[in-house]
Amino acid sequence: MVRVATLAVFLTLLRIPADARWWRVEAGPLVVYTDAGEQAGLDLARRLELARRLFSTTLLRGRPPIPVVAFGLKDTNRFRSLRPTEITKGFYQGAAERDYIVVHLENKGVPARVAFHEYAHLALNHASGPLPPWLEEGFSEVYSTVEERDGKVRLGAPVPEHLRLLARTPLLAASELGAVSKESPVFSQAHQAGIFYAQSWAVAHYLLLDQRNKSGCGGLLAALQAEPAQAALQRTCGRSLTEIVAELRPYVSRTMLPVIEFVLPVEPVAEAKVSPVEDWEGDLAYAELALGAGHPEVAEKVYRKWEKVTPDSAVAATRLGLMALARKREDEALRLFEQAMQMPGTPATAPFEYAMLLREKGEDRGEVRRHLQRAVDLNPQLAEAQYLLGLMDAADSRHAEAIGRFERALAVLPRQSPFWRALAESYEAVGEKDQARAAAHRALDAAQTSEDQAMASGLLRQLESGEAPKLKTRPKEETPAGWQNKQGAERVAGILERIDCLGPSARIHVRTEGRLRTYWVEKPGEVLLKNASSMTFTFRCGVQQPVAVAIEFEPKVDAERLTSGVITGIEFR
Repeated sequence: MVRVATLAVFLTLLRIPADARWWRVEAGPLVVYTDAGEQAGLDLARRLELARRLFSTTLLRGRPPIPVVAFGLKDTNRFRSLRPTEITKGFYQGAAERDYIVVHLENKGVPARVAFHEYAHLALNHASGPLPPWLEEGFSEVYSTVEERDGKVRLGAPVPEHLRLLARTPLLAASELGAVSKESPVFSQAHQAGIFYAQSWAVAHYLLLDQRNKSGCGGLLAALQAEPAQAALQRTCGRSLTEIVAELRPYVSRTMLPVIEFVLPVEPVAEAKVSPVEDWEGDLAYAELALGAGHPEVAEKVYRKWEKVTPDSAVAATRLGLMALARKREDEALRLFEQAMQMPGTPATAPFEYAMLLREKGEDRGEVRRHLQRAVDLNPQLAEAQYLLGLMDAADSRHAEAIGRFERALAVLPRQSPFWRALAESYEAVGEKDQARAAAHRALDAAQTSEDQAMASGLLRQLESGEAPKLKTRPKEETPAGWQNKQGAERVAGILERIDCLGPSARIHVRTEGRLRTYWVEKPGEVLLKNASSMTFTFRCGVQQPVAVAIEFEPKVDAERLTSGVITGIEFR
């Protein structure tokens, strides 16, 4: 009989302070930080290790291990400072070099279902394109029930609270279920969230586990990794969501729901080292999480507390560099990243962020490339660095090399529309028309913003028509002062953070929808301004006092300048 490898734990023999606030558990690609004591850290590590082994045989099969930093937070204020909504018990956060999983421990120990649910989100983020929320959350809920007993893994156990709610609550119509988006209030209101999660779990359970399912969705998981979600559902299930929902009530009313049991392949035993850590190390790790989760104000508080600490490792120097970068202390960040790069164990984040700072300062392109290359040498899974190197290769007409870069980036982050769009353009450049169209379709499917959607749609039209891209004319200076969208132009709102002055031209950095985007200004004097504080706005170089703006631009990716459009107007809000 095949035996399942278990996580072997070896407690590092250290003098452990009785009042240690932070503990760290290290086990292969997994690091756990917790403020709830060593046992809580070990329990969370065991659950996440089981999730890792499970998904390494399914969605993540054949992929290198994904570095994960998990936080088990007992301190309610720490957790609440970062949680996405008031009803959140745990969350997953992707980042450039590693992924984060955060769970609230409260007084009940490690919530097993929450940990498994969030790891399922991690696996989907690295294996499939964007999924409709009902499928993403339903899939994660099904996998939240994973348990290991007597050497076997069991999946699909009923969730009693879901069954009770479904028994006494009318089902959402298929149109209602399918209309839920990430911005819907369902994710912040307890009652609405309850029925949404319960019904999504039931639908996913039916599609994934019921052998008698007439829709025949047995190949759904594999299909989701190779094609857009709607196409995968149509091909493997052959029916609409309306038809599937119509069969849901009889399914959840069964006396017993199907479960599956299987044995995971034996893997080398992962040794876990447990140790207390200094307060400043735990706090800086938490601050790095805060930055990744979009809470710079939380990181700022930590930075002020520990900014005088002398970093004694490359990781510490990198974290302090990230804190300095968040505070717009770019020279200090450069110094700390340089310091990190001279120490053993340099994280890939250090040369990557160093390269980004050089790029924003308009420094030598060769130096930017050299540091990006060092970043991917340290971590080939650093998708953003692979993507930027691919853009540089494409700009130099080395499209075969660019294709390899883009494909490596997409193997890690398949939900990035700009990555697919760049891949499509390089495929077109080497004459691979079918691959170019397929990549453009994936770019459109992955589009999360109106800008991404417009650019992917335009590229797809161009590829399907076989026409060369048309040059768009610049608006004339006599454009009316009232704000009007010109034909073919796009508009986006955000925060103006930085202006790079590059000779007579400029590169504008605007943070919009949680992402920093860059746009090109060929001649500042030709840009239409509205609501400026004077008749002429001075394009001051460098970091700006954050100001709300709406910009109008012509979508046009420039791989050399690393911009995604040419600005034609700026409205100050």
